[in-house]
Amino acid sequence: MKIILIAFTSIFVDYVSQLANALSIDNELMVIFACSDLPAAARKKFNKRIQFKFIRKNSSINVWKNFSWPKSIKETIEEFNPNIIHLQNSNFRFTLLIPAIIKYPLVTTLHDVIPHQGEDNIISRIKIQLICMYSDIIIVHGKNLKKLLLKKYGDDTKVSVIPHGNMHQYNVNTQIIPRKNNILFFGRMFEYKGLSYLIKAEPYVSETIKNFEFVIAGKGEDLTKNKKYIVNNRHFVIHDEFLSESKMIKLFSQCSIVILPYIEASQSGVVQLAYSFKKPVICTRVGALDEVVKNGKTGILIEPKNSKQLANAIIKLIKNPGLSKRMGEAGYVYAKNELSWEAISKKTLNAYKEAIHDKIPKK
Repeated sequence: MKIILIAFTSIFVDYVSQLANALSIDNELMVIFACSDLPAAARKKFNKRIQFKFIRKNSSINVWKNFSWPKSIKETIEEFNPNIIHLQNSNFRFTLLIPAIIKYPLVTTLHDVIPHQGEDNIISRIKIQLICMYSDIIIVHGKNLKKLLLKKYGDDTKVSVIPHGNMHQYNVNTQIIPRKNNILFFGRMFEYKGLSYLIKAEPYVSETIKNFEFVIAGKGEDLTKNKKYIVNNRHFVIHDEFLSESKMIKLFSQCSIVILPYIEASQSGVVQLAYSFKKPVICTRVGALDEVVKNGKTGILIEPKNSKQLANAIIKLIKNPGLSKRMGEAGYVYAKNELSWEAISKKTLNAYKEAIHDKIPKK
């Protein structure tokens, strides 16, 4: 099968590279990254069987220039002539050009069924509506997300549930000794991640545990807004930066617990990252996160916007290091098996075959 995978942001490099590498074993593959910038190291994540193309996205006030890069994608698609096109989310300008390539079966993975807080606008909603209209199959990362998508955009949409694959591609540094009571909050720092509820949880934890540290690692407007509340607090360590892969590996290796106090989300690769480093997670019941966090087995699930529950979960794992270790190991095994990219690619290929079958004109 000839497959084209298209992504519109470098954020998806890890996800797309692992999916592409698994699919390329028995298929001919091209990967297109159509974005404003792409790190040089990104291409090295893809094996040599894969044709790789970077098309720089323009952000010009000139209308023609803004639409020249979707035109380049269209020309690349027609030259490759795939059996299937697989989008990772989409871009509004490219979505408007989908009718020009409608002859090709189209699968779209919606990593976020509903736009995050601060990102929800008329353009985002129209884009998702068009994706649902044009795609032969929509892939989402959880059963809860399928229900939400069908409820919001119509029950005639064909949806396949395929979980987010694991993150075992990182070389875990076994020489780094985990720090006791080191709790990691990692990723893009936007309002939906719930940083303010972590800050409010600190006094509750301090009442019971004297020595601990919250490591906040990432960059974003919510950290900028809340930094004034934590800069002089000895329980907080802040890495306000875009983290290199080596530093990310170091922080996950050092921590004892990973927390996701999200207010809302579809899913998060941070859970799979934690599992790859054998770390237990404390996570809110939002989106499809409660489908990959096995409560009491790989982590602890709590309600969103509840700092007291978050604090109690942190205290429980700090006081029970044996339980914390068992959860981390169980998460590692779960991700290595059920969330392996071999398993994910097989499910993805089945979605492709269904899309191709449905595209064939009925006699």
